[in-house]
Amino acid sequence: MIKLKKIRLFYAFIIIFLIVFNFTGCDLTENELYNEKGTVSGSVIDINEEPILNAKVYIDEEHDFTNNEGIFEIDNISLDEHSLKITKEGYISLETKIIVEEGFNNIGEFFLSETQRPQILGVDLKKKEIDDGTEVIKTIRAYSDAPVDWVNRSFKGPLDIIYGGGSSRDFEEVEENIWESSRTYKISKYEPSGEYYFENISVRNEGRLESEIWENEVSVEIENEQEAQEPEILDIELEKNTVDDGTEVIKTIRAYSDAPVDWVSRRFEGPTGTIYGGGSSRDFEEVEENIWESRRPYNISNHEPSGQYYFEDISIRNEGRLESEIWEEEVSVIIEN
Repeated sequence: MIKLKKIRLFYAFIIIFLIVFNFTGCDLTENELYNEKGTVSGSVIDINEEPILNAKVYIDEEHDFTNNEGIFEIDNISLDEHSLKITKEGYISLETKIIVEEGFNNIGEFFLSETQRPQILGVDLKKKEIDDGTEVIKTIRAYSDAPVDWVNRSFKGPLDIIYGGGSSRDFEEVEENIWESSRTYKISKYEPSGEYYFENISVRNEGRLESEIWENEVSVEIENEQEAQEPEILDIELEKNTVDDGTEVIKTIRAYSDAPVDWVSRRFEGPTGTIYGGGSSRDFEEVEENIWESRRPYNISNHEPSGQYYFEDISIRNEGRLESEIWEEEVSVIIEN
């Protein structure tokens, strides 16, 4: 009799639970309700059916690396459609869709093809006159069996290097395995006349393979009637203001230049060493004819040490790419925290 009562109570509890759950308006799917997951496994091989070690396999945000046998296994994947991506340096990446079911999912073998070293087919320069100078448009055309996404180059003018190093770049596949990218460089009307040219041009594809350097000359002649003179710093002032979380130091630079000023080099030092250093582009306002001014705030936290904060090696540069002499006078302020 007692057992019968317990059974009746158990079923009554189940019925009440189902009624309450039904009225909560919960719209969980069956998979979400039971938190069902699947395990996905497969293998990655090359064109010779040899296993590929350390290929990175993504299923959405989850990932695994293939072992010596080219096998990967990723657990706790929800029962749904997912994106699968396989990447490996030196190989063309693979992307596809998979459907994950409950339990163990062996999704088979995936072939990765080795990418070949890209080859630059041509580099063209065009120039276009604009109101404030000249636009130089560089177009690179390359052959690659994998997407091209990186360019190395040095861009030089009569005064020295203008840009250098490498950067990511969007290339468009204009034909099968033929990739093209154009980039515009502006030469200000204040820059010196002469030859502007590119050196050490190479490209890299998604297989992280790099082309040989382009050996042909890539240059253009620029003729400017209005060439700038070297700028001169007239004055530098510091003011400090107390703010909620410390002190705001405002540096004002006033300079003479017959061309717009657009760059500042400086080093900002404190009691514990360098805070900022190097150069950066800067907006200067022409407050009078050929007189340019820029204000820049620097925040000193109230947790930083008390003592002297100062600027050194301050210089400016104008659009003619001419740099002023370094400001020799002391530029400092005392902070008490």
